Amino acid sequence: MHGAWWSAVMLAEWQGAGSRWLLFRCCELWAASWFPAGCQPVMQAMPQARPGWPRTRPNARISAESDLPARITCYNRPFGAIVPAMDSLGSPPAQDNAALRSRKFRQAAFVYLHVGILYEAAVWIMWRQGFLSDARGPVWLWLLIGAAVVAFVFWGLWFWQNRWFARAVWALHAFRVPFLIEGAFLPPPEQRLSPEFYLTALVVVIINLWMLARAGWDL
Repeated sequence: MHGAWWSAVMLAEWQGAGSRWLLFRCCELWAASWFPAGCQPVMQAMPQARPGWPRTRPNARISAESDLPARITCYNRPFGAIVPAMDSLGSPPAQDNAALRSRKFRQAAFVYLHVGILYEAAVWIMWRQGFLSDARGPVWLWLLIGAAVVAFVFWGLWFWQNRWFARAVWALHAFRVPFLIEGAFLPPPEQRLSPEFYLTALVVVIINLWMLARAGWDL
């Protein structure tokens, strides 16, 4: 009688382990179908329930104190992925941090380049409309100086990628904000340009400051 009862218990345990193994294999196949090419799934573990189960696979990393898989983490991030992979301590790997920081500098460089193009075009149009006089020098000289400054800042953000350089550009660019706020909301009587012009410039400058802050302080 006891032998039959023990045999029934062992059969139930074997069937339960087989069901869990089949479920684990289905999860593996489903994860492999969703991970793109070049992205190797790495198994991380949860506390052990029964020694010796499941079988260790070649692409699985099993911790010393556990065998059951808890989650699959993608270490090789595919193109277009935004969230970096996590290492065993739950923080992004060093190469992902470096790539993400470099991307922030490149984005800030291109935003600053577009802001510089807008300023160059505004100076040219304002000169053609008679808003600028030649008392401080010919307009082409100021356009060349502005283009040289924009090219230098673009080069520094794109190739140098120094955080203090980005912070210095951010600080110098922030000095324009009070002047633009005055022209947009509290225009003096002698102001010749419309408040909408200053308001648009204020929005552009704030976007540029935001991108520079992301690069300079790694936000």
